[in-house]
Amino acid sequence: MKKLIATITIALLLSACGVATHSNNAQPEPQPPPEISHLEETAPTPPQQQTPDQPLTDALTLTIPEGFTLLQIGAELEEMGVHTAEQFIHAAHTGNFSEFKLIAAQPPTPNRFLALEGYLFPGVYEIYPDEPPEQIIRRILSTTEQMIDEDLRGAIANSGHTVDEIITIASIIQKESLGNGEAKPLVSSVIHNRLNTGMMLQMCYTSFYVRDFIAPFFEDEPNPFGDYYNTYICPALPAGAISNPGLSAIRAALSPADTGYFFYIWDDDGGFHFAATWEEHVANVEKYLR
Repeated sequence: MKKLIATITIALLLSACGVATHSNNAQPEPQPPPEISHLEETAPTPPQQQTPDQPLTDALTLTIPEGFTLLQIGAELEEMGVHTAEQFIHAAHTGNFSEFKLIAAQPPTPNRFLALEGYLFPGVYEIYPDEPPEQIIRRILSTTEQMIDEDLRGAIANSGHTVDEIITIASIIQKESLGNGEAKPLVSSVIHNRLNTGMMLQMCYTSFYVRDFIAPFFEDEPNPFGDYYNTYICPALPAGAISNPGLSAIRAALSPADTGYFFYIWDDDGGFHFAATWEEHVANVEKYLR
C-alpha cells in the first residue's frame, strides 16, 4: 500500500470516528432511498490466547471494542508503546495469514482496502511488549476462528451468502446500530431488504470509513478505493468490511428481522425510527429531526 500511514494522525482517529455528530446535516445528502445513523460500541470478551513461553508479569492488555477498525487497533498499540501504528498496519497488510481458514477463504477482491478488516475479533487480549505484530495478529485471528466456528460457518453457507459478505454486512450493522442490540436485527433487515430489491444501501458509515480511514492515505493522489466502499456510490455491498464487528452483529447479519423496512433514522436521544416507505421516512425526519 502506497504511503502507508502517510501524514495520517492515527491518534485523532480514535476520537474523530468514535463519536460522530447526531445531526442529519453532517450526513451525505440523502436521495430516495437514504437513511441516517451513528455509533458507539462496547465489546465482549472472547477466549484469550496466551503465549506460554513468556511470563505473565510481562503481559499487557489490548482491548479491541466492537466496531474498531484495523487502523484504530494499530493506534491503540502505539499508545501502549508496543508497536507503531505503521508497523502493525504494514504487518496486517503484507503478512501471509492463509493458515487461518477464514482468511484463506476470502475471495480475491482487488478493490479491497485492507484484507484483515472485519476479521480482527473484538475482545480483550494479553500481548507482550517484544512480540512481533504478526504474532499479535495471529492471536487475534485465532480467536476469530473460535468465535466464527464451524456451526456458524455452516449456517452462513446455508444462508446463500459467503462468510465475507456476512462479515461485511455485520461491519455496517455494527456502526449503523450504534451498538444497540435491539436495533441490530432491524438495521440488518433494512440492509437485506435493499440488497434483495436492488436498492443502493446508502449507509452513512461507509462514507465515513472512506473519509476517515481510507482518504488520509491518498491525500496527494487519486483514491483508488473510495468508490468501492461508499455505498452512496457503489451499487451494493462495499468491497470489504468497514469495521471489526462483534458476534451479535454477525448473527444479526445472518438472521435479520422479518420486516418491510427500507429506511430508518436515529434521533438525538438515540432512538431508532424505522419506515417501510419513503413517505413514512420523510414523516419521521420531519417529526424527530426538525
